[in-house]
Amino acid sequence: MPSYQQGEDIENYLLRFERMAKTWRWPEVEWACRLVPLLTGMALEAYTAMDEGLSNVYKGLKEALLVKFDISPETYRQRFRAASTPSGESPTETYHCLKGLYRRWVRPEEKTQDEIGEVIILKQLLQVLPHDIRTWVREHEPKDGLMAAKLALQYLNARKGGPPRAAAPAPRNLRDTRDIRDGGGNSGWYVSGRREVRDHAVRSEGRGLTCFYCRQQGHKASMCPLRKSKLSGYCYVPRDGDDVQNRQSGEGSGLVAVKVNGKSLTAMIDTCSSLSLIRKCNVPVNDIDYGHQTLIQCVHGDQSQQPTAELTVEIQGQKYLLKVGIMEKLPFE
Repeated sequence: MPSYQQGEDIENYLLRFERMAKTWRWPEVEWACRLVPLLTGMALEAYTAMDEGLSNVYKGLKEALLVKFDISPETYRQRFRAASTPSGESPTETYHCLKGLYRRWVRPEEKTQDEIGEVIILKQLLQVLPHDIRTWVREHEPKDGLMAAKLALQYLNARKGGPPRAAAPAPRNLRDTRDIRDGGGNSGWYVSGRREVRDHAVRSEGRGLTCFYCRQQGHKASMCPLRKSKLSGYCYVPRDGDDVQNRQSGEGSGLVAVKVNGKSLTAMIDTCSSLSLIRKCNVPVNDIDYGHQTLIQCVHGDQSQQPTAELTVEIQGQKYLLKVGIMEKLPFE
């Protein structure tokens, strides 16, 4: 078996190794120790970065290699959907290629019939969601269609009450539209039902950007001077003019009243933490994600892995969806 060469397809290399190992009937417990001396470059880096207790198990080693080369079930799904018959390849060869991509994507040997159905439903649900919601849901890697639906609902609930967002025009063949032409013959406006949607001709004609918040030209909504500063990301630092007032224990203490999933709590603002934290007792058990833990380090240097959760946090009437760390004990709620 030749050594792995940088730039070689790691999947094909592992497939060749596995077939050779089965042909010569190597015990699977020996596969990892036989493969490691053949690794070079990025593949060797993936091995050296593994936990020592897992590095001698072939299944774990293979998974680490695929992660290093950014290969996942989603990669196989995209290849399955985009597959074509290359020149010179027979339909039978294409079939076997598709079958291999399907097995690597769905992994039917590890799932029940219902779980396989959930994989198909999940991908179809992501396909029909609006682009911004689909992107956000995919980032959270839902395991099934129901989890994806709950994430999409959280996304929508967290953005209720915010400024209106411009929707991208839908394809014309999916709706009944007609042009309304002005005196100059331009067709920059069209009607869909009772809504009038502005075409992107404003930018293409060189008239500059139009803010969808104040409707003025010359800047984007994200740069609008009329918008107040917003809570964003994982932490929030109050600024002059934000009118963040203490409603619990006096001006200037950094405490404000918030609602977490509709429950009123006291929050400490600007703790210099890069991630918001919440007491475990304030989080529903079903919302705690033990599969995606985060490393918490206190000011004294002590470190610990803690579970996370996606929670809806409301402050001053505006809702935000935040990823938070879960702690048993905190000085504030």
